[in-house]
Amino acid sequence: MVDKAAYERDVTSRHKNTLQASLLWFHSYNAIDDDDLKTFARIRSCRNRVVHELSNLLGSAAINEVGPRFQELHKLFRKIEVWWFRNFEMEFNDALAGREFEDDEITPGSFLMIQMLVDSALGEGDKAWRWYNAFAAARAEQPPLDESSREP
Repeated sequence: MVDKAAYERDVTSRHKNTLQASLLWFHSYNAIDDDDLKTFARIRSCRNRVVHELSNLLGSAAINEVGPRFQELHKLFRKIEVWWFRNFEMEFNDALAGREFEDDEITPGSFLMIQMLVDSALGEGDKAWRWYNAFAAARAEQPPLDESSREP
């Protein structure tokens, strides 16, 4: 449950744009720094060009900016998610309280889901099938598919 008044006072009051307000909130808690805010501005600028100028970008060298900006977004998102895990999830989860983790030992679920989608969409076929099988086995919704049953 979210206390709407507290959320408006602590987060959304920082900027008229909710996303920007959230970033400023994370910044105030040192989850991200000034360089991260600049990085996000570059990411957002690239996103806006893709959305509003896609026909001009396709076939031009400018489209090559998308990959690096996506990698920056991925890194920034992971940084925020790891901070959230350390400062909120560990704090309120008795099974995690008092335990120590290195950053590279933390893989937040939301980050894992994005990685699964990226690997499935952009990765080679075997990588996508490994994710599918791992996800299906973990959820126990259906048994892992035999790779020999894949259609060409």
